[in-house]
Amino acid sequence: MAYPNEQFHNVSLAVFDPGNGGIAFANAWDLFGWKDCDATVEPQGFTLDGRILVVARPSVMHPPRRVDCVSDRGLYATDLSGPPRRLPYDTKVSRFGEAIAEQVQACKTDPDIIDACFTVHGRLSAWEGSPTLRIWRVGTNRILGDHLDWPLPEKLAENMGWDVEAWGDFEVCPFTKERPGAMQMVCVESASQIIYKNR
Repeated sequence: MAYPNEQFHNVSLAVFDPGNGGIAFANAWDLFGWKDCDATVEPQGFTLDGRILVVARPSVMHPPRRVDCVSDRGLYATDLSGPPRRLPYDTKVSRFGEAIAEQVQACKTDPDIIDACFTVHGRLSAWEGSPTLRIWRVGTNRILGDHLDWPLPEKLAENMGWDVEAWGDFEVCPFTKERPGAMQMVCVESASQIIYKNR
């Protein structure tokens, strides 16, 4: 089992060790041999032979505190006893356990949505503070905040970063009403006509 509770320095990975009947732990930075650098590490599941699979990618911290440990997104396997080995990104991932609910509540079907979803033309970018992800509505001084840093649609999440922003049309669903001087909180249901630009 891998614990995805932390996404930055000192990510702990854990797996059941049948040899001693307990849990074996390891720090991802120690396994990769990383020193004074940052990364985002996301446990994914297991290989068919029981190794832990993790995705390692450049850090999403802004401004950067240290250099990135990795230069691109990669899938790695480890048994916690040696350095992780990079695998093809289409490697089959085995996940164990009974599914009792959807992994993530869809934006548009969230019961806390207070009104109809709508489309805005704007720029989505990451900022210090909360919420991290914000949409500037082009031609206005209005900012929409991504409610609780809601998970982005997959294509956006893969391409966004602290140094990359997305311009285009965003279908968003509101959690709060629009009020003068306040950031309206939304989630992003979908995006189209997207152009990515370095900041």
